[in-house]
Amino acid sequence: MRLPHEDPDHRRSAGLPIPEHLLRHPAWDAYLQAARGRPHRFKVRVRHYDATSEAVDDVIQLYIHQRYGTSTRPVRELKGFQRIHLGAGESREVTFDLGPDQLRYWSAVTRAWVQDATVVDVFVGGDSTCDLAAVVEITD
Repeated sequence: MRLPHEDPDHRRSAGLPIPEHLLRHPAWDAYLQAARGRPHRFKVRVRHYDATSEAVDDVIQLYIHQRYGTSTRPVRELKGFQRIHLGAGESREVTFDLGPDQLRYWSAVTRAWVQDATVVDVFVGGDSTCDLAAVVEITD
């Protein structure tokens, strides 16, 4: 998550110079929103900033990691991605749905689809090394 003083759009609107390290790397803001009345359904909203002086094509990726459960899970599982085009200095919000279809998995132990009561880490970024964006607790 970016603080306001690190946000290129905020710095531009305030008439502040944009440090070079913010110009070289894309910026991401992500937050999680529970869907009202729909257990275990979330919206992951990501705002991507192009702080460069050139247009870019980028792929925003959503990964999850289930901390514990019936079966061993991968360290990071790709659960969604979207390709976007941003003009120089432009920002855009992208939304991912995170629900039972993305959270369940086939368990070799139970030989059935499983959605464990667990804690799920949610990662958002440009590749599989992206930073943690949120933590979700899934209950029965």
